[in-house]
Amino acid sequence: MSKTNYLTTINELISLPKFGTGIGLHRFYALAEMWDIDLAFFRNRTIHVTGSNGKGSVTTFIGILLHSAGLKVGVFISPHLLRFNERIKINNEEITDNELVFLTHEAIRLKNVYEKQNAEDTIGAFELFTLIAAKHFFNNKPDVVVVEAGIGGRFDPTKCFGGDFATLVSLDYEHTALLGKSLEQIGYDKSDIVGRGSRLILGELADDVHKKVVAYNISKGTNVLSIGRDFKLAIDKMHNDNRRHLCVNIGNKIVRACIDLPGKFQEHNAGVAIALSLSWLMEAHKSRVNEYIEQAKQCLINAKWHGRLEVISLAPKITIDVGHSPGAVSAALISYAELNNKSIPSNDLGVLVTGVSSTKSIEDILNILTPNFSYIVCTKAYHHGEDPGIIASFVRQKNKAARIVTCNTIEEAVEHSVDTAVKLGRDIYVAGGLFLAIEYWQTFMGNSPKELMFF
Repeated sequence: MSKTNYLTTINELISLPKFGTGIGLHRFYALAEMWDIDLAFFRNRTIHVTGSNGKGSVTTFIGILLHSAGLKVGVFISPHLLRFNERIKINNEEITDNELVFLTHEAIRLKNVYEKQNAEDTIGAFELFTLIAAKHFFNNKPDVVVVEAGIGGRFDPTKCFGGDFATLVSLDYEHTALLGKSLEQIGYDKSDIVGRGSRLILGELADDVHKKVVAYNISKGTNVLSIGRDFKLAIDKMHNDNRRHLCVNIGNKIVRACIDLPGKFQEHNAGVAIALSLSWLMEAHKSRVNEYIEQAKQCLINAKWHGRLEVISLAPKITIDVGHSPGAVSAALISYAELNNKSIPSNDLGVLVTGVSSTKSIEDILNILTPNFSYIVCTKAYHHGEDPGIIASFVRQKNKAARIVTCNTIEEAVEHSVDTAVKLGRDIYVAGGLFLAIEYWQTFMGNSPKELMFF
C-alpha cells in the first residue's frame, strides 16, 4: 500500500459532506443490506457510548476491560487525532491501511449506487465511517463491539448496531441546532441511542437535568441506573504509589481498578466504563465475570488516551488538551491546576497557547481559560481555526492584565511559546480546541500540521 494511495483514499472519504440529506437511519440500513452486513449479528454484542465529554475515554476503558477478561473486542471511536485508522480497532489493533482502503473504495461505490437510485437522498460521511466499521467488525466477528456515537443518539448511525446497553456519560451544550438548546433536550436525543427494555447508565449530571432525563427514559421503557446513586464510586486513598485506586460497587459485586491517566474526570469515566461493561458482561458472558474482576485491578494502569492533559515535553514542560466544549475545557483546566498544586481561579498557571475552532463556543471557552494565565499566545489551527485576531480580542476583554501575543500560524505559536517559556522559566498549556492541540503537538515534534487529515 503506497502512502499516496492511502492519503488519496482517506482524503476522498473525509471530504464528503458531513451529513446526508435530512435526518434518518434509512440510508444506513439500506447500505448495510447492499453490503451483506447482517446487523442482527450485533444485536447482543453492542455497547453504546454517548454523551458530550468523556465518550472516547469511556469507550477505550470498556474495550480494555473486556479484552482483559478474554473477549475479542471491536471498538469504534471518533474523532481520530493523527490517523483515520484510530477510529476502528479490534483488540486495540487499528484496522490496517490495506483493509481500510479496500473497504473505503467499496463503501464509496455503494454510496454512488444508492445516490443514483435515490437522486434526492445523499449520504453523509459519518454514515460511511460507521458503515466501514460495521463491515470490518462483521467480517472479523468480535465477541463485543463498543461504539461511540458521533452526534446525538436518536438518529446517529451507530444506533443501527442495535444492542440494549448504553451510557450517557455527560452533557454539555453542543450541536444545539440539531439536538436542542437545553441540556435536557440534548440528553433526550442522546439517550435515544437505546429504547424500550434497554439499560442506560447515566454519568454525573446536574440534579435538575438528571431527574428529567430519568423521567424521559422511564416513559419509553428504558431501565435507568446512575453513577453515584445506583453504582457507588469511591477513590481509595490508602496507597502510596501516586495512582488513583477506584472501587465500584455494582449490586453484590465490588470492582477495584487503578488508573494512571491525569485528570480527576478520568476517575468518573473509568467508573462509568466499569459499571456499563460489567453490567453487559453479567448478562452476556457470566462465566467471564470473575476473570473480569481480577483483571480490572491492573488492566487500566497503562491505558492511553492521547491528547487529554498529555505532557509532550519536559523541558520546557508542555501539556496539551484536546477538549473542545466548555465543560471539557473547564474539567481539564481544573485538573491541570491541581496537578500543579494550584487551584482555579489563578492568574499564575504559566504560558497559555490558545485558539478555538470557528464552529465552537469561542467566547465560552476563552472565558474559562484566559483569566488563569499571565502570558497568552493566540493562534489559529489550520483546520477550522478562528482568526487569531478575533481570539485575541476576546482574550483582552476577559484578561486585561495578561501579556497577549498574536501568532498567525501554529508554527509561529510553537516557536514563540517555547522561547518564552524557557526565558521565563514557565510551563506551557495548550488548550481551546482539538485541532489546535494536535497541530501544536505535531509541529513541536517536527512534523507538518498541514499534513494532518481531520474531518
